[in-house]
Amino acid sequence: MDPLHQSLLAAAVIFAAVCVRQGYVHKARVQYYTTKRKLELRYRMFVASLSAKWRVVAKLLPHVLFFALSFEVLYWLPDSTTNVLGGSALFMLLSVGYPLLHTIRVIRHKRFNLKHVKSAPPASKSGRPRQLVTKFDNVCVPGGEWRAYEVCMKYWVIWSFAVCLTSILTLFLPAFVTSFCTVPLQFCNVFLLWMHSSFTRGTIALYTLLSPLISPYASRLHEREATVDAEADEKTNFVIRLFVSFRVVPERHVHLAKDLWSQGPALFGLIFLFTPGFVACRGCLLMGFGFPAYVTIGVLSEKRTRRYEWWLAYFCVAITANYLMTAIGQEIGWLPLFYHVKLLVMMWLQFPYFQGAERLFNASFSSVFIVPKLKDE
Repeated sequence: MDPLHQSLLAAAVIFAAVCVRQGYVHKARVQYYTTKRKLELRYRMFVASLSAKWRVVAKLLPHVLFFALSFEVLYWLPDSTTNVLGGSALFMLLSVGYPLLHTIRVIRHKRFNLKHVKSAPPASKSGRPRQLVTKFDNVCVPGGEWRAYEVCMKYWVIWSFAVCLTSILTLFLPAFVTSFCTVPLQFCNVFLLWMHSSFTRGTIALYTLLSPLISPYASRLHEREATVDAEADEKTNFVIRLFVSFRVVPERHVHLAKDLWSQGPALFGLIFLFTPGFVACRGCLLMGFGFPAYVTIGVLSEKRTRRYEWWLAYFCVAITANYLMTAIGQEIGWLPLFYHVKLLVMMWLQFPYFQGAERLFNASFSSVFIVPKLKDE
């Protein structure tokens, strides 16, 4: 690099550092999120004021505009830029890297707010449009505090089913068929940008379209509890509450027992231990991502918010472990029982009894990304 470019790079780094230290970046972020929130509130109020027919048109308009502008830009871009947009590195960043960091950020933000909610003084709201917020409360979905968690969970559900479906298709379909049906990566990257966009909210839209196909089956895990006699179930709950109130049984153990009961069908995944390696490889994906996504749909439909953070932590750890073991498998995947050991690791991470994912998340991810313990003032 010549001296001119070195000096320009140094000046840019110094300028960025000064902006961060002076708080300009933070002010810009606050202004961006405030403006985005206002626009979102006004747009939702506008959609709610329309009739049913025009409401559908208003909801479809952002998606149509996004794809139309995206493909128009792709058409006029030079080949060098199109090659960059169609690169596998960008695809991995949009499909795994960014969602993973965003999920960790959501957990960090939630934990940070829980730590500061008692100590922080009430902030002044004089500058916010109170009338606009009051009108929006009538049309927004209850439980908005968990919205960021739910968006992340919905994305990982879609990602998990896509990975499992791709793995199964590549197992049964010939190579020439899969190569013929391959979608160009630039189109995949545009689709991922549509999913991650805060204006189109493609993740929520796609999950809303796909969940009716799977959601009726996701509730089967809880049918055994629903078929129990109501009177007997009430007596059982009364006894459990009595034990918890007298501290005979900790409440955490009660929740753990219920989670183990709902995770019981995952034990059928042990059948992949007696299959060849190429089948056990698919079993790792089915039991490591397919079944957790299946259960996550039930968690979202029942609004079991206490399990939100558990499943987000699981997906963060499981995806990281899966890619790490996949990279290792490229060198030692020929060893006997490698994929069978990987299957046991994925199941160990998943089961609430072992709490493998939560332990690893709190030990590794939290020490790096999550806010450290607050100092006593």
